[in-house]
Amino acid sequence: MVVKLQGFKGKRGDSERLIFIFMDWILIQGLKQGIMNTLHIVCGLPASGKTTFAKELAAETGAAFFDSDTATDLMIQAAHRAAGIDPHDRDSDVYKKTYREPVYETLFALADENLEHTDVIVAGPFTSELEDEAGWLERLELRFPNVKVRLNVMKISESLRMERMRGRGAKRDEVKLRGDVDVKG
Repeated sequence: MVVKLQGFKGKRGDSERLIFIFMDWILIQGLKQGIMNTLHIVCGLPASGKTTFAKELAAETGAAFFDSDTATDLMIQAAHRAAGIDPHDRDSDVYKKTYREPVYETLFALADENLEHTDVIVAGPFTSELEDEAGWLERLELRFPNVKVRLNVMKISESLRMERMRGRGAKRDEVKLRGDVDVKG
C-alpha cells in the first residue's frame, strides 16, 4: 500500500511519522475487523514438492518464505564438519536427536518475527508431526493465536517421489536412494 500525503506542510520527517501513524491505524482497524495474517505450513515427505509449491504460493500471495533446508543447511553442514560427521547427513539418529527440533524451532521463530507484518510460508518435512495432523494443527493454533494457520500436506506416489529425489541430485538424498535408511524422512 502506498499512501501519498499531498499538501502536507511540516518539518522534515513529519510526513514519515504521519505515514507510520496511519499504517498503525490501518493495522488496528484490520485487527478489530478480524483481519489477520496467515501462517502456511507446507509439509510432507522429502521430494514431495514442498519447496516448489511453497515458492509458487509465495509468488502468488507475497508471503515471506522460509524453507528448512535454505534456512538451516549451511549451519548444519558446518556443525557436522566440526564434529567429523557427513555434512549432508539428515537421516541419522544423531541428526534427528541433535538438529531436528532446533531446525523447526528456527523456522517458527522466523515465522513469529514476520507474522505481525505479513503472511508467512514455512516449508519442511514435519513427518513426525503429521502422525497426528489434527493435534498438531491445534497446537500450532495455540502457539500462534493471532494468525490463521493453514496446513498444506504434499502427497505424491512413492515412485514419483523417488524419481524426483534421483533427479534433483541432492547429497542429502544419497543415503535414502541407497536404501540405507527409511525413505520416509
